Parts: sequence; structure tokens; C-alpha cells
Amino acid sequence: MLRVSAFISVAACLVSAFVFYAINYDTRRIEHATFERSQRIEKTRRDIAVLKAERALLANPVTIEPFARALGLEPAKSTQFYTLKREAGTKTDAQGSKEPSSLAANVR
Repeated sequence: MLRVSAFISVAACLVSAFVFYAINYDTRRIEHATFERSQRIEKTRRDIAVLKAERALLANPVTIEPFARALGLEPAKSTQFYTLKREAGTKTDAQGSKEPSSLAANVR
């Protein structure tokens, strides 16, 4: 009887060792995968920060102005803006000359 119980104990010990080894191996594999993912996340965050900085630099008017001038663009003039404070009953055509509108003429 003593031999049977000793054999069962040794077998249980060996099975436990293999189970613990498998658990340890899986744990290390998962830890490695988690570490690689966290490294990729950090790299992606750094790349996003670089892209935001590049976008801020490229959106700066000082950076855009030479390219706009090279295309023949110039700053908007005050005559190119439409204001709501115009005389009632007149409209302005494309050349800037005022002429009475037909609606205003009917109201008077």
C-alpha cells in the first residue's frame, strides 16, 4: 500500500510540475505580447504627436504665405467683403456701382 501511495504522490508531483510549467510558459508569452503591444501603442502616440506638430507648422500663416504668393494669391481687400450695413433700397453690382433695386422702388 505504501508503494501505491508513493507512486501516486510522485505522479501527482510530476503532473503538477508540468501544469505549473505550462502556466508559467503561457504567462511569459502573454506578458511578452502585452509588452509588444504597449511598445506599439507608445510608438503610435509618438507618431501622432509628430504629425500634430507637423500639421501645426504647416498650418501656420507664415509657412503658407510664400506658397500662396507663388500661386499669385494676395490678401483679401476690404472691397471683397460683403457687409450687412448697406443702404436700404440699393444694391451693388460686380463693379461696385449702386443702383436702386426693383423691390425698394416698389416699396417707396
